[in-house]
Amino acid sequence: MRVETDATESAASLRLIEGDATVGAVEIEVHDGVPFAFGWWVNPGKGHGAAMLYKAAIQWMRSQGYATAAIHVDAGNDRLADFYKRLGWEPASTVLTKEIQ
Repeated sequence: MRVETDATESAASLRLIEGDATVGAVEIEVHDGVPFAFGWWVNPGKGHGAAMLYKAAIQWMRSQGYATAAIHVDAGNDRLADFYKRLGWEPASTVLTKEIQ
């Protein structure tokens, strides 16, 4: 398994590759000087690869000189939020939405 990165100064797409297949990915975009990681996914059973992808994303952000980063976790996804908290991430804000039609 390997991680391939397609990046500019303000964005990156990282793909977890096994053989010829993409088995995971994450997108990173910089907003107001903070890299924001979103769209994480890894095929089931690829736990070791998920760790590789996570480490590669952190490494890319550090290589760009960022000391702080942000991630998105959907409301109600407590399992994922707890996972990130165990890695040292802390809640920073809450986004509320409403249909306005």
